Amino acid sequence: MLNRLALSILLATCLQVSAFAQGPGPDGGPGGGAGGGATGFALIFCNKSKDPVAFVAIGSRVVSANDSTRFQGWWQVSQGQCLQVGTVPSPGFIFYARSSSGIVWSGKTSFAGCVDFVDRFDVTLPTATDIKECAANQKLVQYTLVEVNPNQKTFTMNLN
Repeated sequence: MLNRLALSILLATCLQVSAFAQGPGPDGGPGGGAGGGATGFALIFCNKSKDPVAFVAIGSRVVSANDSTRFQGWWQVSQGQCLQVGTVPSPGFIFYARSSSGIVWSGKTSFAGCVDFVDRFDVTLPTATDIKECAANQKLVQYTLVEVNPNQKTFTMNLN
């Protein structure tokens, strides 16, 4: 399993996103797409599941004097639809996704991070931080690491 340092090496620069809305909790109705701007690849999520809605949160590294990881959510992806959530720097990203019925998509390599199930969130934490607990309004979850070929201009993550 990769450690936080490996994550900081894998995630190259800041994720450029905007226009996301509330979370999948009882009071949240997550929102739409995102902008772009960073060099890298267009990140698209497709809801190919039987659930009417998939909620997506993503993370990527912010390169600065103090390396950090930016966690952002939520994007709502309707059943049978695809949504570009932003431009992600090569060679990868992390994500947390769950359906409206509570199904969580996961992969082999994961990293702890926080989500807010009631509202949108945009949190930047030091990459070296070993996250063990979250703010009162957030929950600790496992984000899945996805590595992408650095030559790709578009990457589609299918939620089946």
